[in-house]
Amino acid sequence: MVRWHLAMIFGNTAFTVGDIEPIVSALQRLLKDESVFVRSWAISSLCLIGRRDKRRRRKIIDATRALQHDKSIAIRVRAAKALRALQNESEALSAGWSKV
Repeated sequence: MVRWHLAMIFGNTAFTVGDIEPIVSALQRLLKDESVFVRSWAISSLCLIGRRDKRRRRKIIDATRALQHDKSIAIRVRAAKALRALQNESEALSAGWSKV
């Protein structure tokens, strides 16, 4: 439950800290979590970061692309939505991903 909520919070607070690299690294580790909820929110948070920070976008796209064949359909769907949003600026983010 804590990891799940951290994954949600990190994407929405990443830009209030000076260096977001530790947040991006933590979220990338959470992409490998056993919980589908944790992994799905890590994808969403990384997408939010990638949309705002073009320097990190390629790394986030690569990490998200690796989830396209995940065993969970929920993860595959969330990864596909995130990839569309990261690769096309005019693509709207899914409602509910941003909590601010």
